[in-house]
Amino acid sequence: MRLRNEVRQLREQVTALKTARTDSGAQEPAAALDQAQSRADAIRQLGVAASTGDLTALDKLAELSDVAHAQFKTNHDASVFAELRPAFDVLGAEAGKGSDTALQALWKGMRMDSVQGFAIQALGADAGHGNEKALEPLLEPERYLILRSSAVGALKPAADSGNVRAIQALAAVAVDPDAKPLWFLAAEGLRKAASSGNVAAIDALAALMRSDNDNVRREAIAGLETAAFNQSARAREALQNPGGR
Repeated sequence: MRLRNEVRQLREQVTALKTARTDSGAQEPAAALDQAQSRADAIRQLGVAASTGDLTALDKLAELSDVAHAQFKTNHDASVFAELRPAFDVLGAEAGKGSDTALQALWKGMRMDSVQGFAIQALGADAGHGNEKALEPLLEPERYLILRSSAVGALKPAADSGNVRAIQALAAVAVDPDAKPLWFLAAEGLRKAASSGNVAAIDALAALMRSDNDNVRREAIAGLETAAFNQSARAREALQNPGGR
């Protein structure tokens, strides 16, 4: 009963704030800010609770995510999803400090359709802080039954930190013709590694530079240019020989 009441209250707060945004006369600015802060604190506390082992908090977050999805279908306001992120920021931060309980909560969230995206991004941030356990599902998304696109996007923090396995995984995406829709994410994820002189990242960006997609090509070139500026002869050669001959 308590769980249902808390979720109902949060739902009502979310709905009330959305109404206030479209009806400027409904609330004074200070009252609206107080309500927003109260809701943000409540959502963050769900992350705290989940990080200490209260997995019913994940169920509450899933219900709120369902509400957000329903609202997005009608108002197309993506900010409804951002409001849930602090809870998963807490989980990611605690897991990054070595909390297995928080990590287990993220793994459970990874299996829940409503919050899977949030959980995967938090795992990516955790992997960026060096947690190899958090990295595992991102390296083998098929095995862990998560979308490859979500996993590729979440590899960037680890690749930015120089994690060899994350860089190799993104480089493999870059040369996989079946992963063409993910090439931009791969290029984006490899930029920092390439700028640091990582050979696998530079070679992958050189391959992506030959893509017929302008956005992918621009991202790859930008990464190679930064690497060349940082004195990478390999990147400079790739830019001078874009055809790969």
